[in-house]
Amino acid sequence: MSSANAPDPIDFPDFPPLDDSGTVDLWQIRSNLSLTPEQRMEQYFQWMEFVRDVREAGARYYGVEPRSAETSE
Repeated sequence: MSSANAPDPIDFPDFPPLDDSGTVDLWQIRSNLSLTPEQRMEQYFQWMEFVRDVREAGARYYGVEPRSAETSE
């Protein structure tokens, strides 16, 4: 019996299909392979820009760049 507020399971996609090992998302592989090399590079550059922005936000918030901080042993 489901709750009146519970979403209908048909509204949600199935979990992505995985390879035989159960660790590789085949939807993601197919999606990336459908892109042209130029589109893949643009996706990569956008990801790197996001990573840079997150690092800068962390440095502003914490006041230190994690890669430049000395590690304690």
